[in-house]
Parts: sequence; C-alpha cells; structure tokens
Amino acid sequence: MRNFGNSPVNASLLLDVVMEVFGHPRQSRHRFDRELDLQAIEPIKGARILLAEDNLINQQVATEILSQAGFLVEIANNGLEALELLRKRQYNCVLMDVQMPIMDGYTATVEIRKEPNWKDVPVLAMTANVLSEDRAKASQVGMNDHIAKPIVARELFSTLLKWIEPGNYQPIVDNNSKQIEENIVIELPEELHGIDIPQALANIGDNRKLLQKLLIDFLHDHAGDCVTIASSIEQKDFATAERLAHTLKGVSHALGAMSLRFQAAELERVLKHNEDVDISALVKALEAELNPVMEGLARWHSSNTVTKPAKISSANALTLCDELEKLLEEMDPDAGNKADELAAALNGDLDLTVLIAEEAANFEFESALAKLKQLRQVIS
Repeated sequence: MRNFGNSPVNASLLLDVVMEVFGHPRQSRHRFDRELDLQAIEPIKGARILLAEDNLINQQVATEILSQAGFLVEIANNGLEALELLRKRQYNCVLMDVQMPIMDGYTATVEIRKEPNWKDVPVLAMTANVLSEDRAKASQVGMNDHIAKPIVARELFSTLLKWIEPGNYQPIVDNNSKQIEENIVIELPEELHGIDIPQALANIGDNRKLLQKLLIDFLHDHAGDCVTIASSIEQKDFATAERLAHTLKGVSHALGAMSLRFQAAELERVLKHNEDVDISALVKALEAELNPVMEGLARWHSSNTVTKPAKISSANALTLCDELEKLLEEMDPDAGNKADELAAALNGDLDLTVLIAEEAANFEFESALAKLKQLRQVIS
C-alpha cells in the first residue's frame, strides 16, 4: 500500500429539470427567467458539439441534455478519438473531459492547438476539479474555458453562448423518436438500496426508458470497480485508481446514489492530493456502499420484464432498418434508440437485433452497420 506524503421533454422542461438536479429547485425560479434562458440559446441551437467523455453513462446523460436542448452531439471515448473525429468533420465546440484513458483531455487539447485549422475551435474543460490550479492547467494547454461538474444548466448554456459563434444552424427537431410505445411497459423499481429513483428520473427528464438502460449499464459496467481500484492501487497505478473513483463519483451523482458518490469523492480526493491516510480503509468503505447497490440492481434486473409488442411485417422491419442504417452512417447517437425500436418490433427473436442495439448504444457504429446488413438478409 502507498504511504501518502506531502457529467421526451421540451426545452423548457429540460432546463427546469437540469436546474433542479443541480440544486436549483423549480419553485425558486420564475418562468420568466427560464424563458429568457431558452431565448438566449436560440442563435446557437443546432451547433455541432463534440463531447469527449469516456464513461458510457455520462455520455448518455450529456447527449440527452444537449440533444433535447437542440444541439447536435457526437461522442469521442477519449482524447485520441476526439482528434480523429476532428480530422473528419468540423465542430463548433469541443466539450473535453479531463480524465480519460488512452489520451486525457489536457494532452488532446495540446494536440488540437498544434493544428492551424483547429486554432479557433473552442475547447471547454469539463471536470469536477475546480481548484485554481486545475483552471490554470486547463488554460495553459489551450482550453478556452472551464465548466465545473456537476453541471449547472445556466452556466453550461451561458458558456456555450460565450464561445460558439451564432450561425444559421439547423436545430435538432424532436420527432418523438425516443417516446415510449404505449404497449411497452418500462418496469422500474419503486425503490433501490442507495439509489434515489425519483431523483434519478428527474436528472434525465423523467425518461423511464433511459433510466432503465442507465441502471442496467451501471450494473454491468461498474459492479467490479472496487476490485479494479484495489488492484490498481496494489500495482501502484494510482492514476487509474483515481480516474475510476472520479468516474464512479460522476455516475453515482447522475443516478441519485449520493452516499456512494460521497465515498467515491473521498477516495478520489485522497488519491489526487496524496493524503497520508489509510487508503485501504477508504476502498473498503467504498465497497461497503457499492456492493449493496449492485446487489439490489441485480435482483431487480433478474426479475425485470418488458411487455413486447406484436411482431411487425418484414416490409416495416426493412423500413426500420433503412432508418437505422442512416443514423448509423451519420454516427447519430439516436441510433441506439432506433435499434431498440427495431429489436422491440421484432420481439427480440433475432439475436442480431440485440447485438445491434447493444453496439449502437455503445457507439460502435461500424460493427452495428455490418450486423445490420446480415439482419437485412435474414428479414428479406
């Protein structure tokens, strides 16, 4: 052990919900103030934003917030992927998480500023680290501004307004593609150990389908976090341990698991500042919070059922395939929802539909496209 020395609702409702999530109760703000905020972002609605973020749940929540506010959002899982996407298309802004594997946000920004074509692209740091030294480092590497996590919607939108040039953008139109079909029942638990379900729903605009997916993803992706953190510390890979604690802190906050968030934040703080404390005790405390949460999620997931709609015709299935293919080719985050719609329409009888839906949700667009071609052959 180490001895430590010296991230379907209308725009108004969306803004309301996000403000409430981050500590601004609805009743404390006048409707007039909300309408002013919404009017203010009109000149930049439809702007293309690159979100560099490694955590899937954070990606989904951020995409939901920004997309429903009228922005076009594309995802990079790390700094290296962000650079690759920047070479393919133009963006009006980059939201850059600082702590990412493969290439972190600081390193990616240094590389961005080396390219003359990217010198005017706003890069906004997104991190829970808001100390003066963090802001100074962000500025030194060429980041234009700093957005603190957890995000306050008004601050996010005002920062985007500050750096995105007003233009003749095409705002994203909500065509209810994410609306739940009436004959599909989304089963959510009334309560889960350590998770505030009403708060989690409020965090994502009362989107029950999204919350169901986030809870399942949390179970699958983070159940082993404490084991991985402990292993990283044992191998003296403190950077990885800190990044995992940082990610778990953010995800826990999004899901309303505030006790878990507190323990993850404590561990992250100690790792970041090299405090001389018993770090193994902190890992055990985090594990004591995480394990019951995961056990509750596992019990709920094992008994969770979804009422499936009747099968559709092959012609209608092919129409859905056409729509999904277009979204996958455009690397549109809505591809995941369309893939879920296709899988539900086919009753999930074809394993390919499940795989396509999973890959689309994980933004593995090329692989999903390849499987979609196979599915066409089966349907036709």
